[in-house]
Amino acid sequence: DAPASNPPATDECTLTLVKNVVSNGAPVPTSYTFNVVSADGTYYGLDADGNIISDTNPIAISVAYGQPAVLNGLPSGTYSVSEDVTGTAVTGYNLAVTGEGDVTLDSSDPDAKQVSVTITNTYTSNGPTTGSLTIIKNIGDGAPDSARELDYTFLVTGPNGYSNVVTIHGAGAQTITGLVPGEYTVSEQGSSANINGYQWSATNGGVATVTVVASTTPSEVTITNTYTEITTTTTTTTTTTTTTTGSTTATTTTQATETALPTSEATTTSTSETTATVPSQTTAEATTNVVITAVDVNISKQDIAGAEIDGAVLTITNAPENNVNFLEAGVTAMQNGLPATGLEVTADRVQFTTVSSSQALIHNLPVGRYVLTETIAPRGYLIADSIDFEVRNDGTIWVAGTPEDQLVERIVMQDLADPAVGQPADRVTPVVSRVTVNGIEISPDHYTVNSDGTVTIDEAYARVLGVGRHQILVTLTDGTTRTLYVTVNEDGSVTQTGESRVSASAVLAVVMIAAGGMVFLVRRKMIKDDQ
Repeated sequence: DAPASNPPATDECTLTLVKNVVSNGAPVPTSYTFNVVSADGTYYGLDADGNIISDTNPIAISVAYGQPAVLNGLPSGTYSVSEDVTGTAVTGYNLAVTGEGDVTLDSSDPDAKQVSVTITNTYTSNGPTTGSLTIIKNIGDGAPDSARELDYTFLVTGPNGYSNVVTIHGAGAQTITGLVPGEYTVSEQGSSANINGYQWSATNGGVATVTVVASTTPSEVTITNTYTEITTTTTTTTTTTTTTTGSTTATTTTQATETALPTSEATTTSTSETTATVPSQTTAEATTNVVITAVDVNISKQDIAGAEIDGAVLTITNAPENNVNFLEAGVTAMQNGLPATGLEVTADRVQFTTVSSSQALIHNLPVGRYVLTETIAPRGYLIADSIDFEVRNDGTIWVAGTPEDQLVERIVMQDLADPAVGQPADRVTPVVSRVTVNGIEISPDHYTVNSDGTVTIDEAYARVLGVGRHQILVTLTDGTTRTLYVTVNEDGSVTQTGESRVSASAVLAVVMIAAGGMVFLVRRKMIKDDQ
């Protein structure tokens, strides 16, 4: 082989070699090898000083991305420019090379005297382009059996405005597929985890962040709920009755133990002991007084449609002649199993801010009479009238202004819309964007969005639902959702088994199922134009 030599000095033409790389996440090389050969088989390249050289054998020209190689002094003629792809492949990616080919240099033509050639390497993953996410729900030791029968609800948000509601029955898992790679947030909706008589907590407050990658293996997030039974005050009353007949004395002691349960139910255990034999003509009477000293009270702050309201500041104070010291009594307020938002407990009041995801549980409220007052109403609502209520020593709750024997399980305070607060001029009424059944999005071919804002699922799709309980989720364009649960019976009939509202807005979607001639609706609220 003839050694490389410097050709006769010339400044005729210039060829610039440019490297472009589209990596798509691939770990690409830092430099690439080009070859330039003339029509007569002469190869051209550069020496260590950047001067042009030629040879009858290929000369490797190293070109890095963003750092062109310039060959000055090439004679006029046609040249073939190519890339040696040896060592440029990346495992897991396909490689496509474009831009190779012939180029003509002509020192007599200004447009052909200086020419640039760009060769592009495009790397494309040959693996999956989307990922999946598995949400695992665990229930801690000591939880009641009812915790394993709940439907736990999670809001999943992610890239490009992604939002989805996932429901897991008891301790189980649910996998979402077809996700764009990126960071996702999973938030447990607290109202779905509440159990009367128990406080609960969740891993990291029920919120987890996870990165989903393009893979056939799902990313995982685990949220564990721990339930703790709420302890209550126990009062024991002992009554002794003595009866004397002749020379015989009988003493009968009756002991009653009363436990106040958070659900306002009571259990009583009685034991009796007789210390002497009583003749048959002698009778002994014993009386037992059962006293509950404190209970848990649920407080619900709703709009006129029955949805929980965010941002109302509520205060509980003593009614006249009631002198409970809330701080010493250990009164507190919980939401979603955690201390209530904005909670402040002093000797003379308990104050907190409502949230739409949960009612408030007032824990360990002593027997007595109280006043529930709304001190600050959320924007768009009027302040509600105060509610005078009584916690009785039998564990029941009574609201003033109602019949004495009409007891309640919770205190409900409703806010009316403030007609003086109008809707923003640029507000866009949300419309239905998608419908899912049991977590699977159904085609728009299977449902109709009606002119009045309702959604009709066609009979053909409804009839393929199997026997059992089904969740229907309607998502609106503003990101809010409406959920309806229905049960398909063995005989093909359909019954509604419950409704949950994730959030409230002026317009609520209505779901109708055309199966078995039955129609079920989620409540819908009408709003006047001027409101």
